[in-house]
Amino acid sequence: MMTPLPEPHRLITTSGQLTLFTVTRDFRRFDRGLHADLANLWLVRARQAARALGEARGWSRWITSDVNRALVIVLSGFREGESI
Repeated sequence: MMTPLPEPHRLITTSGQLTLFTVTRDFRRFDRGLHADLANLWLVRARQAARALGEARGWSRWITSDVNRALVIVLSGFREGESI
């Protein structure tokens, strides 16, 4: 007696990539020359807000520079809906 062949598997297609786990972004290897996206709208808005806040609070140029550098690192690759 012959064993019947199993039914062929159906391919499951989805419209997007399934998330297995979430990984936080690694900012340690950020290279401003390679990774900075100074045209990112979120970055532009954040830099404007930080500039206005710094002027109102009298931040030193060192603090202003550090805040600007941090915003460029964190927001260069930012997309709406991502968490930081």
